[in-house]
Amino acid sequence: MTTPHPPGIGRREAMRRLSTGAGATALAGTTGAAAGAACAPAEAPATDMGQRFRQMLAGDDPVICPGAFDVISARLIVEMGFESVLIGGSAGSAANLGLPDYGLASITELIDVSARIADAVPVPVFADADDGGGSPLAIARAVRGFERGGLAAVMIEDHVQAKHIGEGGILLETDAMADRVRAAADARKTGMMLVARCDAVSVGLSEQEAMDRGAAYVEAGADLLFFAGLPPERIGAVAGASGAPAIASVHDTPVGTLKENGVPLVLYAGQLLRLALGAMKQGLQDIHDGATWPNYAERALPGDEYQALIRSGDWRDAARRYNLVDESGRQVRG
Repeated sequence: MTTPHPPGIGRREAMRRLSTGAGATALAGTTGAAAGAACAPAEAPATDMGQRFRQMLAGDDPVICPGAFDVISARLIVEMGFESVLIGGSAGSAANLGLPDYGLASITELIDVSARIADAVPVPVFADADDGGGSPLAIARAVRGFERGGLAAVMIEDHVQAKHIGEGGILLETDAMADRVRAAADARKTGMMLVARCDAVSVGLSEQEAMDRGAAYVEAGADLLFFAGLPPERIGAVAGASGAPAIASVHDTPVGTLKENGVPLVLYAGQLLRLALGAMKQGLQDIHDGATWPNYAERALPGDEYQALIRSGDWRDAARRYNLVDESGRQVRG
């Protein structure tokens, strides 16, 4: 038996409703208390990053969201002109804990890393929350933690831990995942967006199963969906049948293809970490081979840009304000 799907609506109308705080349940045509719980509060402050993110995603073109793995990489993303930052589960676990993305990071560790990054950049930050902490009660508490950390959006998945550790995978029952989403929607007090990740296709189930699950998650309060393993060319059809726009995580899919399929948000999750590690490996190999760094100045980030990323100037200004250094910059006390 399949779940009846809500009437399809266009991406622009879907995102317009989200940008005004209408909530995903409004997209699915539901009403009542459940819909009210899932809606973003109308009185959310102007500084609410979730509301800002909603407005960004309501534009005509997909928003590009590269994945940071720490504060300084997040700042570099912003310096390069991107208007949002992802902190993915895989890159975050690898860089901060040295662990694979097998669900080994605790929800408090995920909140801590995400909050530090959100505090350090002036753009919306989207965090992968894995299973949100487990039970609906734990997820409700985690959502409040992410909100206090200033996150613009969080993603909760339907994959049972430990995920990705072997072939295939095990998913929660649809109703159980819907209850997790409902608990998250009920708990939030800001415009923070909720993304429900559906792993049906990635574990070998059908697109129909993905649609049925997506529709249930939207009805429970998800603002956006993410269908792991779904080809980019199929995102539009599956998302349309589910009742909410779906985001995409890609490597080299043309943005035009994603736009045609109504994708509002494009994630580049772990590429930056691997690029950084590749560059470091080459530099270390140079030292190992000859105790020199050939063309270091041309290959490395310029010193002034590095100092800007760690906000050295702001701290020096504060030191002058509090009389730790004199006007010439000479330290006079500690």
